[in-house]
Amino acid sequence: MRIVLIITAVALSLATNAFAQSDFKTLDSKTYDYFLKGDYKNLKKTADTLLSLGSDYYYLRMRMGITAFNNQKYAESAPNFYKALEFNSFDTISADYLYYTYLYSGRKKDAVLFPGTISPELKTTVLRLAENGLDYQIFAGSSVTSFNQEAALSTSLYRESLQSTYSFYAGFETGFKKKYTMSIALTSFTKTGRFNSYEYQSGDDFSFTQAQIYGKLSATLFPGWEASVFGSSAIYITLQSTNEIIKEKNIGAGISKNWWKIRTGGAFSISNFSNSKQFREEAYITWLPQGNLNLYLTTGGMFQYDINWGSSFQLDQEIGYKISKFLWGETGFIMGNSFLYTRNQGYTMNNSFQIPSGVVYTNLILPLKKINITLSPYFAQYQNYSWNLNSYSRSNHETVNSFGVAIKINYNNR
Repeated sequence: MRIVLIITAVALSLATNAFAQSDFKTLDSKTYDYFLKGDYKNLKKTADTLLSLGSDYYYLRMRMGITAFNNQKYAESAPNFYKALEFNSFDTISADYLYYTYLYSGRKKDAVLFPGTISPELKTTVLRLAENGLDYQIFAGSSVTSFNQEAALSTSLYRESLQSTYSFYAGFETGFKKKYTMSIALTSFTKTGRFNSYEYQSGDDFSFTQAQIYGKLSATLFPGWEASVFGSSAIYITLQSTNEIIKEKNIGAGISKNWWKIRTGGAFSISNFSNSKQFREEAYITWLPQGNLNLYLTTGGMFQYDINWGSSFQLDQEIGYKISKFLWGETGFIMGNSFLYTRNQGYTMNNSFQIPSGVVYTNLILPLKKINITLSPYFAQYQNYSWNLNSYSRSNHETVNSFGVAIKINYNNR
């Protein structure tokens, strides 16, 4: 009886093993077929079945990684390429794919750092150039805004009634020593209209020009983590009869973290605009539902405390979307009651008493091989006041509408 039981057990074991081998061949053949068709959904379903049966191997991971990459599912392609490298430590194909996975998902700095995390044997020509080549971009832009402004009131308080604003800026960004990035930008900002003050109570025409310089130094601490320090300065001549030269500054620090489907960051800064002092915090979070740049949503905000004027805020919401291969779009709005502030880690400066309470905009982005062109029409509603600069109060409220357009050209050497 014991002999019969042993023979039966061996037979069942051989049958089960034969069935498992047959099942493996069938499932493996299906994954290859789905791979050739680019059918990621069914490939993943079949691969999950194989993995549940304990079958995990190099070619399965490569099929999963490449198919996910081709379907722009970068958050899912990366783990498969890393797993493929565990099975084959000489796999230069997976190494190249991982570099482009970081790059195409918008994690450019992580892409540049990636070659430094792998062995020299895996570094192809592409990866060596990415690791050692000079990475830089040059940008320039301009904007013009027209205001639907009523005639200036007669008041002894300080008041600006804008007719138009113009700006032109240019700058560059370059990486060095792999982990560091430096940005410099210069801006010329001009506004025209009429203003009131104690000396010009009935109002006087003005044309005001301000020069701005901005600098930022960033360091990638760990993959996905970046810390930065930044500063900006504005130089202008006052509209009052004294023609005094004013220099105002803003300094701050920020930190950001990039995951595959979530990007977030925050910053703290201090400024000394209009003989006062401002402290502000800003933060944002971006969600990429598919882990690529075809669709993303960003929510942000800023809270500021001015030692003379009190607290204020801004909130903003933006959605980015791919329209076609050669056209991307971003649409958003900004709302709040802030003035004398900066945003975007000090890059955007409003050191005036103009309050943009509502802004609606669209960015149309034309991505060429090394050049991006962005055209941005926008509508902004401002809350205008007469300002008592001694008692830190305001009066004579007026809502002003404005329309404008901006253009930016960006050249990237890679």
